[in-house]
Amino acid sequence: MPMLKLTFYGYPDNDPPNSDAIAHPTPGRERAGGVGTYEDPVTTASLKVDEGGWLRPGQRLYAPSLKKYLIIEDDCADCVADQIDVWISGVGHDKDTVEACEARWTPNDPIEVELDPPPGREVVVDAFFKDGTGECRDPNA
Repeated sequence: MPMLKLTFYGYPDNDPPNSDAIAHPTPGRERAGGVGTYEDPVTTASLKVDEGGWLRPGQRLYAPSLKKYLIIEDDCADCVADQIDVWISGVGHDKDTVEACEARWTPNDPIEVELDPPPGREVVVDAFFKDGTGECRDPNA
């Protein structure tokens, strides 16, 4: 499994800001989202292939440390080739609150990521950031 730098992005710091728009919508989904199951993976951004990235739009990933399936549906403006930027949401919340949650979830070291995983991996469907309450789930829980 490759090791990738993991970061997070959300509604306030998306491109365009205050938006859940994505560059590469997959069938059945026009906006960033997902709970992390195989059927409903979490929107993830990566560096464009023509800018040196190697993950392709629509590609599924599984992050064992997050216990979530991910899908490349967006372009990452500030990423490097071996980096993924995972959607955390934050719709309706201020930038500082959402970015604090993003920072809390971002590990210091790269994580293992399975490319093109089959269904059936262990999944936690709890959101990273709960839009209804503004609560950031504890990454260590």
